[in-house]
Amino acid sequence: MNENAFIAALQDINNHPVRFGECTITFTFHDGRLQYYTLTTSERKNVADLNANFKKMECVPNGKTA
Repeated sequence: MNENAFIAALQDINNHPVRFGECTITFTFHDGRLQYYTLTTSERKNVADLNANFKKMECVPNGKTA
């Protein structure tokens, strides 16, 4: 496999920093040769934090933040 593809993928990961979540790289081959790679990132949201934020909004009239 082409070492430059790994270096390029690593640079892409560094340009898309993920603090809480996942990063997936998929390499696609055709006839045994690397054709391209796909970088997928996702961001994790904690449900407990969302519930706490909604409760704070319920305490303020009209749901507006203070």
